[in-house]
Amino acid sequence: MTPTLVALRKDVLLQWRTRGRFVAVFVFGATALLLFSFAIGPNAGALRQHAAGFLWLALMLASTLALGDSFHGEMEHRALEGLVLLPASPVALYYGKAVANWAQLALLGSGPVGVVVVS
Repeated sequence: MTPTLVALRKDVLLQWRTRGRFVAVFVFGATALLLFSFAIGPNAGALRQHAAGFLWLALMLASTLALGDSFHGEMEHRALEGLVLLPASPVALYYGKAVANWAQLALLGSGPVGVVVVS
């Protein structure tokens, strides 16, 4: 197995075990969308017109929370030092973590938060 797939598998398993992080990112994204809709007001046409931008902004804000939690978990359990000691390229480890976080945000954007924007 390549180092990128190993890092990806590790991060996906950690995200699966700690589903609270996914729920927190979802609630944060949904709250951001709600606040954006309050900023526009009750005009349904304007909400539809800006829905794609609101989705991107909510995903961007939620990504900062997801990436921060991911990095904090590595630092808290001193796993980052263990990853650096592995006989693998740091680039491969980075891509594994990046793809895992991207998958979480893609699931969030295409699933619950995306449904909130479309409805």
